[in-house]
Amino acid sequence: MSPSLSIIIGIMSGIITYLIVSIFVKIFNGLVIPWYQAVIYRGIKIEGQWDGFYEKTPGREEPSYTVYLKQSGHKINGEILLSVQPTGKKSQKRFKLEGVFRDNNLILKCEAKDQTRLGMGSHVMKLVADGQRFKGSWLYIESMWGNVTSIEVFWVRNK
Repeated sequence: MSPSLSIIIGIMSGIITYLIVSIFVKIFNGLVIPWYQAVIYRGIKIEGQWDGFYEKTPGREEPSYTVYLKQSGHKINGEILLSVQPTGKKSQKRFKLEGVFRDNNLILKCEAKDQTRLGMGSHVMKLVADGQRFKGSWLYIESMWGNVTSIEVFWVRNK
């Protein structure tokens, strides 16, 4: 066997080994670890639908927005369907959510689902009332003027 053929075979076997290991790592990190975390997770389950209210509108009977959460261990994903903005203006806007839930604290990043519209923010929430309510703040960038604004919010578990 010629030296150049040996080098080519060595390089090709290295590339193939790299691809096989990379695929295995992606599968392990994307499927096995989340599954294992969900199996061993012993904390409270917050998955489901939550009704969101702004603190500045006490007595409001209808929620200002609806939150849909999916949980895999400590990892949280979901969506917000905004029906009333903090200014009181009616709106239909969807946000995707990503974050973590640890020690009864929920930290979420939210971005507008529609890439043609502006919208970005964060929720920092604390689970209270025997797991039936979140209370905290929503920090967001106003889509019209670009101002950074914080508002007190609470969520009530929708049964």
